[in-house]
Amino acid sequence: MKAPTLCALKRLLLLLLQWTIAIGTLTGQIRSGKDLPMYRLSFMRGEFLPINTPFFNTPNDEGEIFRYTNSYIIEYGWQTNGDDAWHAANNFPKYGIGLHYLRVLRRQELGNPMALYAFVEGNLLRWRFLQLNTYASLGMATGMKYYDPRATLPNDIFATPVNVFSEVGGGLAFRLEKHLWLEPSVRLTHISNGNTREPQKGVNVFGYRLGLRWVTGEEYFAKRNPAELNNADIQKNELYGFLGISTRQVEFSASNNYWPPETYGWNFPMVNVFAAYNRVLNRRFKCGAGLDFFYDGTNGIKTAVLEGRVDKNAVPFRDKLGTSVFLTGENSINRLSIYMGLGYIVLRKQFFKSTPRLEQRLGVKYHLNEHLFVGLNVRAYHFSSAKALELNIGYRKFWGK
Repeated sequence: MKAPTLCALKRLLLLLLQWTIAIGTLTGQIRSGKDLPMYRLSFMRGEFLPINTPFFNTPNDEGEIFRYTNSYIIEYGWQTNGDDAWHAANNFPKYGIGLHYLRVLRRQELGNPMALYAFVEGNLLRWRFLQLNTYASLGMATGMKYYDPRATLPNDIFATPVNVFSEVGGGLAFRLEKHLWLEPSVRLTHISNGNTREPQKGVNVFGYRLGLRWVTGEEYFAKRNPAELNNADIQKNELYGFLGISTRQVEFSASNNYWPPETYGWNFPMVNVFAAYNRVLNRRFKCGAGLDFFYDGTNGIKTAVLEGRVDKNAVPFRDKLGTSVFLTGENSINRLSIYMGLGYIVLRKQFFKSTPRLEQRLGVKYHLNEHLFVGLNVRAYHFSSAKALELNIGYRKFWGK
């Protein structure tokens, strides 16, 4: 499939802009009127981070390699304006939905992913004419080409037609006039399926983004009261835990051969029980530490296959158990928390092909009430490679002031 022409893309963006304006008109009528609808159009010039795979590093017939991308983004959301306590605690953030079209330049073998996502954007500094902000988004992407074993050089970057899309970054905003902002920023884009199906390397794109944001109405710029952010009534100690579950496939092939056919499509369960303590710093930030007790159904299976034991149950149950220690941090945005963790596996049977001991975790939690929450985490290593996509359900309890 050929990449869309520039004219077709312009028509698509125009239709999307008309659609979001219509949504904004409707939602503006039913909201309190204090959160202001906003619109943003952005362009991003990106570059793939290196991937160690023959498919990604082999030039095409014209000598072109996978390197650069152009992205076209349209977003619709709300600028919070002080009608809830969490607005001031997070320095009046923005939130909404977006559509991201990523065009791979000079190559067609990956397709051109399009993602629908939700985003939240916080302000580290916020003045009337200048802002320093942070950004995070999570959604789903489709439109990529994926693994075909009949191809001369099979695509091992994507293995599924739908993948998780996420972005993190930060930037500046300069006010051009009352309602219009110019926003230069940087983004790290990740697209993968969390190893739920192989062969699947996923991609990471680092890019520079330039956007124009239009905010309707009169924005609220009153100075925050620090005493309100660190209210003495806030309970300072939090114990919490969650049960996480996921499935994972692993790639058994070396760079110069193909898989044993029996291994294709093998799914392995991954289960973890996490228990932790958080110190609540203020209404926005928490930090803490915890223990993760896990069962990794993939641990040791690569070594077993390389040794000729092509059996899904070749590794004993006890060799798939382990324990990690994690340092954690959270940014609370009303009922939503953006969760980060840096962990190290302290107990585990080590095999030649075991994943690295240093792990990372990035995800979101949504609190159904004061105690119960659900979440979605990406468990990763090398700060770029997804190990598993964990769905979890948990419980928390506060005490002390």
